[in-house]
Parts: sequence; structure tokens; C-alpha cells
Amino acid sequence: MKRVRNTLAVLAFTTLFGCAVESPASTPTIEQIDLMLETTHTTHPLTRELTHKFTDTRPEFHIEINTQSYNTLIDQLENGQIDYFMSHYVPVQDNVWAAPMAQDGLILIVNQRNPVDDLSDEQVRGIFNGQLPQWNTINGNAQPIIPLTYPESNDIYHEFHRLVMGRQQITSNAQVVPNISAMIEQVNSIPNAIGYIPFSYHMDSVRSLSINGIMPTRSNLIEHIYPLRTTIFVVGRHEPPPTFRAFFSWVQSLEGQQALGQEYIPLP
Repeated sequence: MKRVRNTLAVLAFTTLFGCAVESPASTPTIEQIDLMLETTHTTHPLTRELTHKFTDTRPEFHIEINTQSYNTLIDQLENGQIDYFMSHYVPVQDNVWAAPMAQDGLILIVNQRNPVDDLSDEQVRGIFNGQLPQWNTINGNAQPIIPLTYPESNDIYHEFHRLVMGRQQITSNAQVVPNISAMIEQVNSIPNAIGYIPFSYHMDSVRSLSINGIMPTRSNLIEHIYPLRTTIFVVGRHEPPPTFRAFFSWVQSLEGQQALGQEYIPLP
């Protein structure tokens, strides 16, 4: 038995030596993992940025992004046509799984020439339900207030209802704009207009208002002082399988939260 063991040891050594000299080890083939992640129009920039940074560190992943309206995504989720989507708003349903990815806020914006710089939450609600139709009732000019809102297919519309309106409806006199770019453009061009956008989309061409004396700054959002705070979620019908979980877990990790940039607020 001793002689057999020695023979085997020598054969093994010869085989390894031969491989090292005559045939270099080939690079292992990495199997590509293809994922499809849906997103609302509002969360598309964040989703695009995060997927790019994730796949830079995990090259075996290829994540395709598809952008649709919030209502379309909800319908497709219920029909089993999609797996997960990113959104500012989570539907109030028992059979929905959701996990936080980042934080954001909603800010009220007005034209640069509007003298009003602060509103109470009750005044915001009164403007958008039509009970406060004139700016001079809140220390502004003697001009009608022109509230701007989004279509019901927009996740920001639903989040504004949750945070501000509650069970009250937005006045039928409000002008409906199709997206955030149009909202900023309209407020910039209409002196009496007021609208709302995510904090992550703020531009200097319009002026943001404080709410109850609290400005929508990054520090006030991080410290949970500013009242109109929102969370960006990934939404699905069930907990994710390992492939999707790898990406979602990375986003929630320190590395993923550091990849958010200054436009978004990291999770607490």
C-alpha cells in the first residue's frame, strides 16, 4: 500500500507540472445575468444611475430599464407582466412587497417674481383644493392662484395626495402638466402659478417655498425636519429571488447609498 501511495503522488505532480508548462489555465467564463427593471418616469434618472454603478462592479449583471407611467406599471404588476419597478409611491394593497431604496422630498415651487416665500401645510392644502384662490389672502399680490398638478398616472401625483391632500381632492381648476420638465417650465413662465416637484429635480429657474417656516434643504431632509419627505421604493408582488436581491441589497448597502449623489437622500 505504501508503494501505491508514492506512485499516485508522483503521477499527480507530473500532471500538474505538465499543465503549468504546456497549457496555460484559461480564463473562467462568466455567465451573464439578464434582468429587466421597470421604473416610473420620475425615478428613471436614479434607476439608470444606480444600475450603471452596480454593473460597473458586477460585470456579470446586465440590467435593462423600461420606463412607463405609474398606473401602467401597477396594472402590469397585477397581471404578472413585470416583476419589480421603482417608484416614489407604494400602492395601498395587501399583496404588494416593497423595500426602500433612497429618500427624497416634495417641494412647492413658484415663479421667481412671486413675493410669497412661506406657506403653512393648511395653506398648501387650501390652494390645491381651491379654497384659497387669490395670492393676496396669503400676503401675495392681488392675483389669482394658478395651481399646477400632474395626471393621475404619475407617482408624484399620488405621493402629493398622500402627504398633502389626504382625502381632499385637487381642484378641477388646476392645470394638468404632463411631467416634471413641463411643471418647471410652466411655473417659470406663469407669474401666478404654483406647482410641486421632487427635491431631486430642483432647479434655480424657479423658487422653492418653505413649509411652516422650514426650507426644503438637504440637511433638513436628512434630519427629518422638513415635513414633505418621501421615499423611493422598489415594488413587487413578492420578495425578490437571489438575482434581483443582489442589486436591491447593493443599493441599500453603504456603497450603494454613497452612489446616490447629492440629489437624493440616503436611507437612515
